[in-house]
Amino acid sequence: AYGRYRLLKQIKKIENEGYKVIYAHTDSIITDAPKELFDLGTDIGQWKHEEHTEKGVIIKSIAQKHFIK
Repeated sequence: AYGRYRLLKQIKKIENEGYKVIYAHTDSIITDAPKELFDLGTDIGQWKHEEHTEKGVIIKSIAQKHFIK
């Protein structure tokens, strides 16, 4: 449920800034929004910039990654 909440919260942020969300599923968003609208980083819970195309940005969450030792 928390993952869906984070995804929906990010989608609203993007749309409120006037950008479009082309695709969103589980832990990723394809959008025409700039990557500056995302909390990018390498920590659990931050977004990861995967790809940038001439039509938009593909962003994935790393919230699902857990490290087992």
